[in-house]
Amino acid sequence: MKKLARIILTNWINLCLILSAVYLYSFITAYSDKTFSFNDSVFSATYLIFYYGILLWSGFILSILVLDIVFFSFYKKNKFINYKLFFEWAIISLPFFYWLIIYNEYIFLIAIISFSIGQYFRKLYIQKHLT
Repeated sequence: MKKLARIILTNWINLCLILSAVYLYSFITAYSDKTFSFNDSVFSATYLIFYYGILLWSGFILSILVLDIVFFSFYKKNKFINYKLFFEWAIISLPFFYWLIIYNEYIFLIAIISFSIGQYFRKLYIQKHLT
């Protein structure tokens, strides 16, 4: 149980990386528009991430917690970490791929890429906790 809690606590890597990448992308996109000033860009990026996207982030956090419990509660060895994290990434990224295709918004691509990078860094922490 203690190892599972440590594995679940490694999700801060994904959250920090995804939130910062999406925030930076939305700020740059807003600031590149001629009608936005610097302060307007900061406000719009903050509003987009923390107010408009609160349902998305709560669903993301809930799904990653549930998948961590499912994948890491039964077999806590280093052998299948890559497969578990890949399947976790694939399952959670499916809606982002769908929204990328349907809405043609590249912010979802930024979220997918940063989530895959976060899973790689998270793997290093998980391996450290399991050994």
